[in-house]
Amino acid sequence: MAFVEFPNWQKSDAALRELRKKITFALYAQSEELDRVTGIVNYLFHLLEKANRM
Repeated sequence: MAFVEFPNWQKSDAALRELRKKITFALYAQSEELDRVTGIVNYLFHLLEKANRM
């Protein structure tokens, strides 16, 4: 749902920040281990960036 809310996240730094924040808060609600949540979010966006380069 968050990706639908921010469809131009790849073109807008502000949209990317908001999307990352929304995903981080959603994951943090499930696991209060902030370091782990941050790692998951970073890895997710790394994979998305890598997929977009192909």
